[in-house]
This record gives sequence, C-alpha cells and structure tokens, in this order.
Amino acid sequence: MFCLYQLVMRGGVTFLATVLSMSNSAFGDSTGACCLPDDSCEIRTETLCKNAGGTYHGDDTECYRGLCEPMYRVTDLGDIGFVPNADNDGVKHGTFGINNDGQIVYARDFDGETHAALWLPGSAYGLSAGIYDITDLSEDSELEPSIARDINIDGLIIGQEGSVSLAGSGKTALWTISSGSATITNPDGESWSRGMAINDADPAMYIGEYKITDGKCLSLWTSEECYEASGDYTVLRSFRQELSDPYSSTTELSYKTGTTYCHNSSHARDVSQYGQDDELIVGYSFMFAFTPDCLATPDPFKAAMTWEPEDFYTPTPLTLLSVNQGVTSRSEARGVNDNGEIVGYGPQLYLGWKRAYYWSSMSSGPTNLNLEDMPPDHGTTQATYAEAINNMTDPHIIATNDSTNTAMIWIQQSDNSWEAYDLHDLHHDLYTNEDISDCKVHKFRAGHDINDNGWIVAWGDDSNTSGIQPHAYLLTPETCPADVNDDGVVNIDDIFTVLGLWGECEEGVICEGDVDFNCTVDIDDNFVILGEWGDCPGEESFGGSGGENELLLNWLDAGGYAAILTNEITWYQVEQCFNGESYTEIEDCLNNLIE
Repeated sequence: MFCLYQLVMRGGVTFLATVLSMSNSAFGDSTGACCLPDDSCEIRTETLCKNAGGTYHGDDTECYRGLCEPMYRVTDLGDIGFVPNADNDGVKHGTFGINNDGQIVYARDFDGETHAALWLPGSAYGLSAGIYDITDLSEDSELEPSIARDINIDGLIIGQEGSVSLAGSGKTALWTISSGSATITNPDGESWSRGMAINDADPAMYIGEYKITDGKCLSLWTSEECYEASGDYTVLRSFRQELSDPYSSTTELSYKTGTTYCHNSSHARDVSQYGQDDELIVGYSFMFAFTPDCLATPDPFKAAMTWEPEDFYTPTPLTLLSVNQGVTSRSEARGVNDNGEIVGYGPQLYLGWKRAYYWSSMSSGPTNLNLEDMPPDHGTTQATYAEAINNMTDPHIIATNDSTNTAMIWIQQSDNSWEAYDLHDLHHDLYTNEDISDCKVHKFRAGHDINDNGWIVAWGDDSNTSGIQPHAYLLTPETCPADVNDDGVVNIDDIFTVLGLWGECEEGVICEGDVDFNCTVDIDDNFVILGEWGDCPGEESFGGSGGENELLLNWLDAGGYAAILTNEITWYQVEQCFNGESYTEIEDCLNNLIE
C-alpha cells in the first residue's frame, strides 16, 4: 500500500513527465510545467501549454503542489469584536497592519473591551512570541478604546486612543515597544486626530487625519445643498509628520486641485518610502463644487489623490477609467508600495462604482482588476476594492469583494496580467483535499494588509458551537509544507518533528507541524510527509538523516505503513526505535514492531 501511495503521489507525476518528454523530444521540443486555466499542472511543451491558455514555467521544470495555485497556512489571532473602520462610515471588523518581520497590529477584544493589539511570530522587543494588549504594556495609555493601524520595520506603531467619533476625545497614538514595555506619545497635538499609516524610512514618516471647523457648509457626508450658514461644521484634513528628533512640524495635505470648492476634506490612507528620501502619500479628497452662491452640485467629488513633497503636498488626482469623471466620480487610493504602484478603487463607466483599480505609477491609467482573471462566483460587475500592495517582483494585491463579502488576492503574472483568487479557496486540507472543518474558518470576509513575504492579515467568521464570531487571521504562503524543519528536504526528520508538536493548534501560534492545514497535528500529517518525500521544489537536498531515510522507507514498504494505518503501532514507537546506537539495532527494533 505504501508503494502504491508513493507511486500515485510522486511516481505518477514522474512517469508522466518522462513519457511526454520522450514523445516530444522526437520533435526537438523541450517540456516543462504548465499551469492550465483550471489551476491544474501538466508537463507540456511551451507551444502546447500556450495553445491551451496555460502559463509555461520553463524547460525541465516539474509540477508540484502549490505551483499553479498558492497555498496558505492559517493562524487564528483571536476575536476582534466590532471596530469602526477608518472612514467612520459604519462598523467593520478590525484594522490591521503587518511589517516585513511578520509582526501584526490590530484591534482585538480583550475581556469585552477593544484595545490595540500586537502579535509577534517570534521573540522581539524583550517579548516572547504571542498576542499582547498594547495598553497593558504602556503605563501612559489612558483612553478607550484604542486601535493600532500600522507597524513599521522598527516596531513603531501608529493608531488612535479614545473615541473614534469626531465629537469625542480621540487622538493619534504612537507606541514605541522596547524592553518588554510600550511608551505612547501624541505627537500632532490636535484636539481630535487619528494616525493611519507609517513607513520604514529613517526617520519614519507617519500620516493621519485631524478635524477642523468650517462654517460655510452644512453637510460633508450627504448630497444636501452646500450654502452659507451660521455655526461650525467639523471636517477632516490629512497631515504628515516626520519622526525626527525633535519631531518636525505637522504638514497639512491640501485638498485643493485648482478649482474652488466648498466644504472639503482630505483623507490620507497610506505612505510609502518611494525612493531614498521622498515618500509618496495616497488617499482621496472629498469635495463639493459650488456656485457663487455656494450652492452645491448634487453629488460630491470624491477623487483618488497622491501627495508628494516636491509638489509641496499639493494633491494630484489619479487618472480614472470613467467617461463621467467630473463631480460624480467616486474613487479612492488606499495602498501604495515602495515602487510607486498604487491600488484602490474607482468607477467602471456607467455600470456602477467601486471596482478594484491598480495604477502602475502616478501618471499611468488604471487597470480595472475586475476585468482580469476572476475566480468562480466573482463577477466582473461586483463591487470590489483593493486595500494593499506589496513590493514583490510579482506584486500581490490584497482586496475585498463587497458584493460577496469575501477576501481576495490578485497576483501579477509574468505577462503583467493579474489572476485573482478567493482566499478561502486557497485554504483546504491537503490530505483530503476538502474544505477545512477542524479549523472552524467559516469565511474570510475582508483582506487588510500584505507584506513583502506574502503574509496576509484578514478577518473572517469563526464558526464555533456558540455561533459565528469575527476573528483576525494570518495567512502565510507555503510551497513545501511537509518540510517541517525547513531544511529543504522532506524526510524522517520531519516525521519526528511532527511527533513533538502533536495536538490541536493553539490560537496565535503558527502551527508548523500542521502539514495538511486542518489545524490539528496528527497522524494524517505524517501521511502527507510520506507522500511528499524528497527535495522541496527548487531546493537541493541538504542531506537530512542519510541512511535512516532508506531504512524507514524499506520498513514501511515491508508492512510498517499498514500497521500504522490500522493503529497496530504508533509513530511514537517508531521514533523510539531510532534512538538505537546502530542501523542494525534500529532495524531489529522496527522489525520487532511488526512481527
């Protein structure tokens, strides 16, 4: 049975590749791995691959699990409760940021209260791996709730303390984590403000919003008439600040674009390093054009904007696809990477609004990502928005489909096209190839951020016995999950590593021993390891345990595999045999188990 399993999982692919290679070599054509439109992989010539609408990965490349469709391991970061989103336009779940060390900040439920949270994948800042209430680390934190929105590579965290309501006492919070504790400052000094994003520059630059009063107009958020009136009305303006020593003065990000507007606001959403010295800030401006009598047009002009220091932070509108831009346009720039690539959303002609957009630069026209390769059940006319883009060679865009309430990812292909995936479809049991049930992940609802290693933070529904609760999740890409000890080869060492991790995966801990991604480390994980035996894709063997690997495989073939499968013996008994001082002693011990 073991040999048959090996033949199906590995030998079958090798045999198929050999036959096709021999057949095509007669015509002088080389073969390689071809990812077909249904995300399956076959060994084909480049011509046959492209004729079938596939993507050819090069001569002599092999098919392997995860080549054509990415795989993600899921880590549960806990209940995030209900947190108002950054635009104050309703209630959404959580606000997340992740840096390139995989450290995550978000808003989490701690005993019924919403506090800024920090998750560490390993030891850092005098803290061990795990989840932390940032307010517990800081003696200076006073206001509730608190929300952490972004973290840079140096561990500087930006967010907000206090009420998110404009009538409340909310203020920008900058946390510095060091030696196991946090210090908090409120550098902008405004009566109400919130920090939105921070970059990795030195010194770092952060952006946010503060409120001002405007006596001209009655309403910012509706399409009511805009006219002279007594009294003040609160609007938001964005700012940027350099964290030099001492702090630089706050710079307001103008909302003006050369036309006179009434009752305006600017909203900065992300900031990049964008070269060695200059940052690129993206967001949007919300404006009502007005007549000499200050009579507003029926709809606000909501336009995606960029701000650069060389233009003294005067906003530059991004190009849209709409034929009806004017005051009826609705667009936002929500994320930017260090290459100046921008993502957000905009209108799609007259078919409606909120289509995920990608701009390759400030001056380029946008790509409507809805018109790229969409996954099943995601239509081209559904409402989508792109939230963040990373700096990978093939950039990844994390996004949300508002129409289906699902998190998505777009990955740029070698021909510069984009392929989209529903994140939930990329998380399945590698042993049974079925949807996860043990993990209790009901659905990933929205994607928030992605780092340069492809790590994603999102929120989703956790289906448990008491109902569906919103949880924060980390999704980490895997190409060789059976290589548990990360030495580039799947062998006996990985089996014994799994034995030391046996049991259910813990909340807030990346569960490396969970090879089949079902949130439990058990016997099925070792069966997957046996099926993936050998070098990881793209890796050269680092040796592992040498002859012990062959010894184990021969014993499994001679009856050990069947005995384990029928629970006659356990992997723990097998492990004890390998404590022998010689191959003969190990072999005798193994044979005694199945006599």
